[in-house]
Amino acid sequence: MKAAVLKGPYDINVTDTERPEIGDDQVLIRVKRCGICGSDIHAYKGKHPDFIIPIIPGHEFSGVIEEVGSSVKRVKEGDRVVVEPLKVCGKCYYCRRGAYNKCTNLKVLGAQVNGAFAEYIAVDERWVYRLPDNVSFEEGAMVEPLAVAVHAVKRANHIGNNVLVLGSGTIGLLLAQVLKIYGASEVIVTDIKDWKLNLAKEFGAITVNPLKDDLKEAIDRVTGGIGVDSSFEAVGNEETLN
Repeated sequence: MKAAVLKGPYDINVTDTERPEIGDDQVLIRVKRCGICGSDIHAYKGKHPDFIIPIIPGHEFSGVIEEVGSSVKRVKEGDRVVVEPLKVCGKCYYCRRGAYNKCTNLKVLGAQVNGAFAEYIAVDERWVYRLPDNVSFEEGAMVEPLAVAVHAVKRANHIGNNVLVLGSGTIGLLLAQVLKIYGASEVIVTDIKDWKLNLAKEFGAITVNPLKDDLKEAIDRVTGGIGVDSSFEAVGNEETLN
């Protein structure tokens, strides 16, 4: 099969590689669409310490099941699916308590094990979810980052009426939409790139470029001096965290 293999900084090539074999509890997925995450770009530039090189990147993807293992019961060949891109031990303290995202042996598809920048990928059945018929493969590839935004909003418990989102990259834009769905009246989104802010406006957000406008003054103007009830940091930059 064809796959894009990252071999080092700025060194990624499409090459022929072996199609993965599946175990009894796995499925073989023919990849239809795969997104490019910010983490993939950092890895491409040699700036992501968690990637094990060489690697086939890609963890935001959708596809069709082409083969199922002998123990697979929940899905079948031909199903359109998306994947939670994890491999966990199932035995550690966290896994036994359902907090598998904290697994002490956690591996992420496309980072520590081969991912979906390939024609095929083998995945454990437990991580596979069917796509509704009315959801396209393109939309399906966005399910994983959308889940990040939904999880963040749910963890916030009380988001309030006025919410600040720092950063209008993929996660920030998804947060803006999810926050509206969860009842936020005013969502203020910041970024230093106007083309990103224009996208946020399309989703009903009030936008601020802090290089051009004073953020505190903008928040006071929007909220009548009350301020925001909650905020979400979606940049991952030390300056915004501070």
